[in-house]
Amino acid sequence: MFRRARAAAFVLALAAVFASAPAGAQEAAHAPVREGREASGAEEAYAELPNFHRVNAHLYRGGQPQAGGLAKLASMGVKTILNLRDDDSRAVEEGREAAALGLRYFNIPISRAGRPSRERIEELMALVDAPENQPVFVHCKRGADRTGAFVAAYRITHDGWTGERALAEAESFGMGFWQHGKRDFINDFYRDHAAKQAESHSSH
Repeated sequence: MFRRARAAAFVLALAAVFASAPAGAQEAAHAPVREGREASGAEEAYAELPNFHRVNAHLYRGGQPQAGGLAKLASMGVKTILNLRDDDSRAVEEGREAAALGLRYFNIPISRAGRPSRERIEELMALVDAPENQPVFVHCKRGADRTGAFVAAYRITHDGWTGERALAEAESFGMGFWQHGKRDFINDFYRDHAAKQAESHSSH
């Protein structure tokens, strides 16, 4: 009887402590972890760089840089900008601003709604992997769909991620549910990559 009473009192005390904790602390305890975020949680948000994220030491991703965004990237040590949006007057102006800041600039469009070609993704991959271009910042409009498809392929080839894991990260950064072409591309890219890896291992 006495033990039951003590146990009940202990449970009530714990409940009181939890109830008195700040709401933010309680929310943080249950907050979902976004795939690919830095474990330290030290990544900063910048108003001029929407949906900004550090993939690794060589690659950053995000949405269309706002006023001052390219200057911020230059101050962070970024050397190259990869723009996946259409080749239009806005892209030309961005290229001029990048050049004025001493940044390399490549405008390599990917379809907004369609499926990216493997050749285009491999072209982007080669630019990101070139040491003279690193670190690289890749962006589209929202940093979610076109950027998400490219980074998913990068994760698969460079980090050994599965298609499921790469797609989950793309979704966490806002890839639209309607982007069937890009979703199918990620899964197909993973299957092709896994098949090539298996074939390579079996031949040794």
